Amino acid sequence: MGGGVGAIVDGANGASNRLSPSPLIVQLAPAGSGKGAQLLDKKGSVVMSVKAHNDSVRTDVTKTIGAKLSGLEGNAGLE
Repeated sequence: MGGGVGAIVDGANGASNRLSPSPLIVQLAPAGSGKGAQLLDKKGSVVMSVKAHNDSVRTDVTKTIGAKLSGLEGNAGLE
C-alpha cells in the first residue's frame, strides 16, 4: 500500500520527472574562488554554468514546485 501512495506523491510533486542533462555531472568550485559550479558533458567538457542551467529551467520548474520555491515569486532570482 505504501508503494502506491509513494508513486502518487512522486507523480504529483515532479519527483518522477526525467532530469536533463543525463547523466548530471557537476564540477564544484573551491570556496572563495569566485568561480561557480559547472555542468560537464560525458567527456568532461564544460557545457554551461549551473546558474545558467537553473535560470534556463526555472519557469518549467515553477509549474511543479511553485513560484516561491523556484525563486520567481517577487522577481527573486531574475537579476
